[in-house]
Amino acid sequence: MGPAGPQGETGPQGPTGPQGPAGPQGPSGSGSGAIGIITEAVNKTIEIADLQKEINALPKLLMADVTFTVNPGTYNGEILIERFSGSGILTIVGASVVGQETHKVTNVVLNNCTLPEIAINGLTATATDKFDFSATGIMHVTFNVCNSTNGNKTITTSYGMAVTQADALIRNCTVSNKYIAVYSFQGNVVVNNLNGTNNNVVYSTTSGIIQKASAGTVTGATVDQLNNGGLIVKNSGASI
Repeated sequence: MGPAGPQGETGPQGPTGPQGPAGPQGPSGSGSGAIGIITEAVNKTIEIADLQKEINALPKLLMADVTFTVNPGTYNGEILIERFSGSGILTIVGASVVGQETHKVTNVVLNNCTLPEIAINGLTATATDKFDFSATGIMHVTFNVCNSTNGNKTITTSYGMAVTQADALIRNCTVSNKYIAVYSFQGNVVVNNLNGTNNNVVYSTTSGIIQKASAGTVTGATVDQLNNGGLIVKNSGASI
């Protein structure tokens, strides 16, 4: 076979084919929603039935004070406040008169918050077999003008105020018909003007401190109950 001949010239390019279908749309960019922090004070008046919803809507980082003033009414559920941090103070405001049971919830639970203060004012807990007002792992909580009177002193889970590994001030509150009115487990509790009747035990502490700071009329079958090195201190102005 003889040698190959020279390569011919390249022909002209053919026309462009039709465009293929568009690919899938990429993810949307980030929006401008909440950034998870409160930086300006919040002060709202709400219905008591909306209190838990408003608490749940808050970012967990509060760098400014938040106050919810609740109108009188009844909420048949638990109020849960947990895992808040920051420098803001969280305040719930209900009734302002001692013994006034106009702002009712089933019970109030505070868990694992590092806010400098949580203040619960003027709420009435209606549970019969729970810890009506409990605080666990809280830097400081104030229960003021709160009522816990719907218990059964023979039910061993019927407590008025229960504080676990937290600092608390219980002021101008009423606790009646409870197995234990005020309980401290490794907590530091100051009680100022506690009223109520027909409790099984008024003050009980396990490895904690309860300081009775001023007079009150609360009564019970047993006044002081100490467990595992607990301490109950009575100031000169306290009657019980």
